[in-house]
Amino acid sequence: MSAVASSLAMAGVQTRQQGPYQLSASNKYRAEWIRFTPEGFRDDPFDVSFQFTVNANGQPYKSFPIQLDDDDPYIWRGLIGYSLIGVGSAVLYDPYGNALSNGFAYNYGGWGFGAFCWPVDEEILCPPGSVLMQDYQLQNIGGTVTVSGCLLGVKRRKEC
Repeated sequence: MSAVASSLAMAGVQTRQQGPYQLSASNKYRAEWIRFTPEGFRDDPFDVSFQFTVNANGQPYKSFPIQLDDDDPYIWRGLIGYSLIGVGSAVLYDPYGNALSNGFAYNYGGWGFGAFCWPVDEEILCPPGSVLMQDYQLQNIGGTVTVSGCLLGVKRRKEC
């Protein structure tokens, strides 16, 4: 077991809490850098699942919201999402309305391809109650497509 894995196990970090859709992310998130939690805080792994129904007619559809909990700051570190493979593109936004890509990116710009989770560089600090927006443009295949995924990160909580 690596030093990082041992530290996490000793700290009791073994399972992820999941968001309302209970999408199993299987804890595939792998940090690119070791980040330290500030003294007096603890980081609890927390998944935020999302699911939207989008028209598949070649037109862009904007402003699909992901509402974050209002109890603690959320630190967004990764994304799992594979429902756009072969059908479309997306634009993701940070909590301040800044796009994370320069226009529509096929399958989230590669962030959620297949069963892999892609890290969000650096990490995105989301204040409590933030809303993260997403835009979609699906190929003209007719009907609708259910787009689902999961944001991976931590809730930063004050120690008692």
